[in-house]
Amino acid sequence: PTSIQAEDYYYIKEFRNADFLLRLTGDYMYPKYKPGDLVACRNIPYTNFYQWGRVYAILTCNQGLVIGRVYEHDPSMTFISIKPSNEAYPMWDIPLDDIAKVALVIGCISTD
Repeated sequence: PTSIQAEDYYYIKEFRNADFLLRLTGDYMYPKYKPGDLVACRNIPYTNFYQWGRVYAILTCNQGLVIGRVYEHDPSMTFISIKPSNEAYPMWDIPLDDIAKVALVIGCISTD
């Protein structure tokens, strides 16, 4: 029989609603999240409703996976705006029809 070692499985009560963990690269979300941090994400089945100002992981058809705070772009809702935490990077827009999947970032495990 196979036994589970402590390094093989982690249970974090606060992340019980998470669908996956994602290790971050780059400093786009610094200082909120650092490169190497693990963010816990919960899949969102509908991509037409966002909580403005919350951090999302968004899988796009053309740019791959992006993480950032989501804001309303315009009243027509054909785009959403993504804002980084790092002031060195500008906001940018993602067309709604370029979004394949969306997950809400619900927490972070920081590494040193």
